[in-house]
Amino acid sequence: MLTNITRQYTSIAVEFSAPAARIRLTRPPRNIIDLRMMDELQGALESIEQRADISYLVLSADGPSFSAGQASIQGPSTKMGVSEAFFTDPSFL
Repeated sequence: MLTNITRQYTSIAVEFSAPAARIRLTRPPRNIIDLRMMDELQGALESIEQRADISYLVLSADGPSFSAGQASIQGPSTKMGVSEAFFTDPSFL
C-alpha cells in the first residue's frame, strides 16, 4: 500500500513507496483531463523520472470512473459560448 504522499496538486496526488509511485486523479466523478491536469501530470512524471528508487508507476483515480478523457474546450469562454463552468460546476457533471 502506498502511504507516503509527497505532493498534492490541484487535480492529482502523487504518492511514493519505493519501488512504486502512484499518480491519482483527484477530480471525481469524471476526472476530466484539462490543461491544468495535463501540466500537473507532466510535472509529476518528470519528478518520478528523477527518482532512482522508483521502478514502476500506478495510475488510479478517485470516483467511479478513471477518466472521461480530455476536455475539448478550455478557458472562461469560447466562440461556441461554452463556459469554464461546464468543466468545473458539479451541476454539469
